[in-house]
Amino acid sequence: MIGTKSVNNLLSLCIIFTIFGCGDSAPQGGPRAKTVPLTGRVLVDGKPEEGVTVSCHPINGGVDNRVLSGATDASGKVFVSTYVSGDGVPPGEYTLTFKWMKKGPGSEKDLLNGRYSNPDKSEYRVTAVEGQAADLNKIDLKTK
Repeated sequence: MIGTKSVNNLLSLCIIFTIFGCGDSAPQGGPRAKTVPLTGRVLVDGKPEEGVTVSCHPINGGVDNRVLSGATDASGKVFVSTYVSGDGVPPGEYTLTFKWMKKGPGSEKDLLNGRYSNPDKSEYRVTAVEGQAADLNKIDLKTK
């Protein structure tokens, strides 16, 4: 049986941890760059397809030279993320690449046949400006 004094001590500790927390509340990995929403709609052969990955390759460095990405939903909409789902990208210029992977037992295949996966050959670019949402508009990719 637990005594009243033990319960009071435990309650006091819970209150202290609730008020002061368990450490620094800053994001892990250091300060975060500001982001702006980056959305758009990606079609394949004129139709929306779920699971097309849109990757943003920073031109001139970006955030730690990280490639940022998002995947299309069933309506073809994509919301690119940097830190958390749909938060967008830091301001800057990006080259876009696309992959649409069919996953099956023992195989993964890009249904776009790698046509849009090389950032050095991509014709798709977007510029994100601080304080303004960026829109890819509608991009129609071809499988053939």
